[in-house]
Amino acid sequence: MKKYIYIVIMIGLAFSSNIGTGFIKNIAVPGWGFEDKDQSKKYFLREIIIWGTILSANKSSDMLQDYYSSYGIDYANANIADNNMKYSMDIGNYNSMSLYNEAMLRKRQGEDVYPENQGYEWIWNSNDHRLKYRRMFEASSNLGKIADFAVAGLIINRVIAGISYLYYHRTGNTSKVSSDFSKTDQNTFLLNLKYNF
Repeated sequence: MKKYIYIVIMIGLAFSSNIGTGFIKNIAVPGWGFEDKDQSKKYFLREIIIWGTILSANKSSDMLQDYYSSYGIDYANANIADNNMKYSMDIGNYNSMSLYNEAMLRKRQGEDVYPENQGYEWIWNSNDHRLKYRRMFEASSNLGKIADFAVAGLIINRVIAGISYLYYHRTGNTSKVSSDFSKTDQNTFLLNLKYNF
């Protein structure tokens, strides 16, 4: 992150003070440095959408993590809170620690076997409970990935806002580089990057 900030400052200093200030403003808050209010609103709206995605995905992921942890404790007697994500994933894939250990030994992956009587034991009350737990675990993991990808969207939005500002300031025209959001279905948002020839 520090490297990113240094690059922004160096690029800003490379231009005259007026251009550099507007560029840095757009990198800090996309749309801030534009005189054109329509351009400003577009970049700022994208920024709000991306931040909303990050915050809601992280919050939902954390809530689901709490749910699947409690569920695993209640229905598998698993010690989820004191172990890592791999352990949480293994609990969703195997009905018991002994079945997991047998599978690892068959695959000749003895280093992955959990030791007995050290707090790793679990056994599900039913296969349905295990499958429900696994669905919650996967949903939490996927929401975490969405938040991570949205961070990349923040960076891309800032870079495009900075480039667009420089292009507009030098030519008086809108940049050929642009981005927009589209929603393909209830669960999918796309960040499209465009270059108009």
